[in-house]
Amino acid sequence: MSKILAVAFDLDGVLVDAKEWHYKAFRRALNEHGFDILPEEHLAKFEGLPTRKKLEDLAERMIIPKKLIPIIQAEKQKYFLETARKYCHDNPRLRNILFQLQSSDRRLLVCSNAVRNTIETLLHWMGIFDSFDFYLSNEDVVLPKPSPEIYLKALHLLSVDPSELLVIEDHERGIEAAQKAGAHVLQIGSSEDLTIELIEETIQSIESMSEALEPFKKQPIPFYFKRQPSTLKIS
Repeated sequence: MSKILAVAFDLDGVLVDAKEWHYKAFRRALNEHGFDILPEEHLAKFEGLPTRKKLEDLAERMIIPKKLIPIIQAEKQKYFLETARKYCHDNPRLRNILFQLQSSDRRLLVCSNAVRNTIETLLHWMGIFDSFDFYLSNEDVVLPKPSPEIYLKALHLLSVDPSELLVIEDHERGIEAAQKAGAHVLQIGSSEDLTIELIEETIQSIESMSEALEPFKKQPIPFYFKRQPSTLKIS
């Protein structure tokens, strides 16, 4: 039977809704050098990717000079934190959710395509930095999501099996990464969907279904859950 011993959270879209902040900061940094990216292109091609990967793609397509990559990346980070500081505040609701999970002796971590500085800063501003055992950023892996590397590394550091890890994600890249690593996945639409009731319901479903399937399988089966507006979809 699979017991959930750890819960991994993506950052943007799960703990905080920062997509718009990222896009505006990225566009502003590009604009400073005479370049632009429309919302539709960013959403379709770049959402969920690290800033450096976005810039490398633009350079490969000869839209920006390669030499500008580190400059624009630094400017984007600066603009992002300026915006985030206005809207990212202490979050007692999230802190309570994490406290209740910790009270059940579950280990908590953050696995994000963001850089370390962004993860640390936002977690501190929300007052939840100390709620996590550790975090992993895009600087801790060679390949970002959708590669499973970040979750495989998390499993190694946790010393747990994939069947003992629940990953909470909002974007297809993160879902793909978690599923390739063999973990259970709960997909939500935004940070507002995140409740202790939803997480505990998902964990109970995983544990009860894995127990029911125990006599019929040799390997644990990873489950995928998607939060719908009024129900929990299981597939």
